[in-house]
Formats: sequence, C-alpha cells, structure tokens
Amino acid sequence: MRRRRAILAAAASAAAVVLLSSVPAAAQPSDAGRAKADALFREGQQLLAAGELPAACAKLEESERLDPKIGRLLNVAYCHEKLGRIASAWHEYDQAAAMAIQAHQAEREKFARAHAAALAKQLSFLRLEMGTPPDGTQVSIDDKPLAHDQWGIPFAVDPGQHTVTVQAPGYKTLTVPTNVTGTGEMRVDVSALQKEAAAAPPPAVAPAPAPAATTQPAAPSGEEAPQAEAPAGHGGSRMLAYVVGGAGIVALGVGAGFGADALSLRNQADAHCPGRQCDASGLSSISSAKTAATISTIGLAVGVVGIGAGTWLLVRSSPAPTAARATVAPFVAADRAGLSLQGAW
Repeated sequence: MRRRRAILAAAASAAAVVLLSSVPAAAQPSDAGRAKADALFREGQQLLAAGELPAACAKLEESERLDPKIGRLLNVAYCHEKLGRIASAWHEYDQAAAMAIQAHQAEREKFARAHAAALAKQLSFLRLEMGTPPDGTQVSIDDKPLAHDQWGIPFAVDPGQHTVTVQAPGYKTLTVPTNVTGTGEMRVDVSALQKEAAAAPPPAVAPAPAPAATTQPAAPSGEEAPQAEAPAGHGGSRMLAYVVGGAGIVALGVGAGFGADALSLRNQADAHCPGRQCDASGLSSISSAKTAATISTIGLAVGVVGIGAGTWLLVRSSPAPTAARATVAPFVAADRAGLSLQGAW
C-alpha cells in the first residue's frame, strides 16, 4: 500500500499541469503593485490567525499573484493545507522548494519539503478512462486544460467537487461532475462521446462579376508618367521584427537556464532513489525537476518561434525593388510626327 501511494505521488508530480498549466516569467511589479501586495499579505495573515480561512487564502493568493515571492507562496500553501486543499498545498510547497533551491535558501527549502512529504500521504487522485478518443479531443479539469500525455494516468486533485469536460470536433461536449472524497485513486469514465447531427449545407451563392478592366491614358510627350507611391510602414515593421527577435533570444536564455536547473535537481533526486525506490525528498526533487524541464521546453520553443518570426518580419519589411516600366506616346511637330518611348529600369 505504501509503495502504491509512492507511485501515485510520483504520477501526481507528472500531472501537476492540473494545478499549474503554465509558469510564465513574472514581470517586476510596480511600486504601487508591491505596496498593494504587502497590504493584502498583512490582511491575509490577520485573517489566518483569526481562523477565517477562505478569506485569508483569497488575500494571500492575490498578494502572491501581484508580487510573487517564496515567503508569500509558503503562506498560500499553509493556508490551503489548513483549508483542506491538500493537492494545491502539496504542489505549492513543492514549487516553493524549487524556488528556494534557486535562491539558495536552505531553511525554506527544508520547511517546504517536509510539509510536501507529509501531505503526499493524504493525496487524492483522479484517473480518466478515455477509451479511444477521436482526433482533436481536448480535456479540461475545472476549466484548466489537461495535457494529452496525462490522459489515463492518475493526477492529484483537492477533495470536493470537480468537473471533467471533454470536447472533440463533430461531437457533443461531454461534462462529467465528480465528487472526490478521501485518499486513493478514483476512476472516471469519459469515453461516451456522442456525434452531433450533421448540419444542412449553406445555400450556394453566385460568384460576383469581375470588375471591368481600366486602362491608364499615356502621358503627353515630354512628361513622365506618374509614379506609384511606395508603401509606408517599413520602419514600424522593422522595429517589430527587432522586438520579436529580441524576445525570442531572451526566451532561449530562460529555457536554457531552467534546463540547467532541471538537470541539477534530477542529479539531487538520484541520491534519494536507490534501486528506483524514492523517499519523500527524492520525489519532491523529481517533481521540481519536471517543473523546471517544462519551463525550459516552453522557453526554448518560444525562443525559436520568436527568432523565426523576427527574421520573417525583417525580410518582409525590406522595400521591394522598383519594377521596370515603359510607355509609348505619339507626338506631332511642325516638321515631323512619330512615336516616343519612355521608361524606367
């Protein structure tokens, strides 16, 4: 039984996408935002001390969102633990431990890992029975997307009511309410998708007549034909290209940094997993490594796309060469008549 719970806890680490669908780099808060976060943090601690847990957790969550810090996240995790949101608290402690490693704060790392290890024994899990889903299927838990590689494996959830939603092109949306109680694994069958009725084809629309061709009169002899104005906006497009390309380079740097953290955390986990049997510290290190690896993958992908898009915009913003043109016009003089040829190449 203890080995099974260890396996489920490891699977919960892999399925952390339910609790943290993405981890974008937080922008530095303004002075006003930091002041508001500090005020909310103090109010949340006072409410927590008074035992008003729902209100306290809401204040602390908003404080951490406005000005993310390890201490704020630890307080959010502690409040969720007292409120009975075991999976949320477990993941937040685990995330705080990873942040503490990066900040070289050993005491906070130790505190977060100890609480995460204690909560791992109380986790509740969901496993979705998907059957053979059609192409384009999307799954969400409480309106949070669930990645395809998490289908069919257990993932940790808080006790209480949850809603599983399955959508696929050409099928009716399937919504399954689920009440999670106690610890252990609960299976939910979401394979019964029903096809939608075929829609009637729209009425045919006659094609619009083609516009009549127009010809431009030739310029009189001795005068040049009017020149077409060059399109404006190249300067703005080039600036956008530099901005997008620069953002791609920054994202590559972030992805590389978190990739190095993931390797370091994985090496730490190996010391606590002799014979592939991991203790609580090993499981927490593995979870932190996977979180860092996910951020690294996102950063590298965004970086490659940003650099490619910047390059495309830069090429597209370069002015096109002027096309060659020629005009022929008749002329009549006192002693002669003929045709004149004018052009630009």
